[in-house]
Amino acid sequence: PGHSATREERAEFIEWDTKTKFREKCANFINSKFPELKTTLGGQTSIDITPASGGKVVVLNELPANEQVFFWCDEAKPLGNDYEFAEGLTNLGGIVMPVRNWQETYHQVKEIIDV
Repeated sequence: PGHSATREERAEFIEWDTKTKFREKCANFINSKFPELKTTLGGQTSIDITPASGGKVVVLNELPANEQVFFWCDEAKPLGNDYEFAEGLTNLGGIVMPVRNWQETYHQVKEIIDV
């Protein structure tokens, strides 16, 4: 149903996808058939398809040296749409902050910036 799905329909799809790994299987299939594309799981219901040479990773070259960089994300596991960026940022000394929702993000940011 996509963006027009009700909360109940989304919840049903998420439960089904968790059991069947449907999106993961689709992403793996596309990645194997089209090497010029990079397919990752986006959020809880989508599949992101980008050129293999692009994506969030390109900004890693623009990060200032010797500055602490934090990245809050919910999909930093393999095939997640944040995985490649999170791994690259970690390799550069950045800090990846896994979160499940905006409330966790808010509390983690508040802990860092509150004095």
